[in-house]
Amino acid sequence: YVEGRHVATIMCGQILPEPPSEKGFDKLWKRIENFSINKDDLKNAYFKMPYMTSQQLEALLRIVTLFAEYSCELGIRLIQNNKIEKHPEILKAKEFINTNFRDQITLDDIANQVYLSKPYFSRLFHKVEGITFTQYLQNIRLGESKKLLISTSRKIIDVAMDCGFNNISYFNELFLKTEKCSPKNFRKKHKS
Repeated sequence: YVEGRHVATIMCGQILPEPPSEKGFDKLWKRIENFSINKDDLKNAYFKMPYMTSQQLEALLRIVTLFAEYSCELGIRLIQNNKIEKHPEILKAKEFINTNFRDQITLDDIANQVYLSKPYFSRLFHKVEGITFTQYLQNIRLGESKKLLISTSRKIIDVAMDCGFNNISYFNELFLKTEKCSPKNFRKKHKS
């Protein structure tokens, strides 16, 4: 579920963690022999069940997890697109931010770009995006700064300034808060 809406259902069948064996069947039968189940039918079904090694199960779990995450991301995007279709001014604002994030843009600048009052635009942006204009701008700037830290050897202060941060202390503080490491350590970790 994403925002209370059903996005996907993932269903899996039974898989044994080891090849079916007489010993394994006897163990199973002891656990359920008091139920009204035909032993021969159960044995026939048991020996037809697929099995996977622990490595295969781990790989399958990773695939299912990726699929589940993708389904949720897709659901979120669909919901966001639906909200944006209802509010094209938010799409226009995001395009402006994505193009001009290196500049010192303010909430007033964006509200004027989309011909809305500052308070109304602020509430609408938060409602549609789920984050404030400032958080969105910071995310764009941080995303670009991470790309530059990994792909270039430019000084950290130059990266920060080129991404719209005019205060290196604030950049370092925000980076540490979101990435749980300094820009310098982030670069070291991702360049090696």
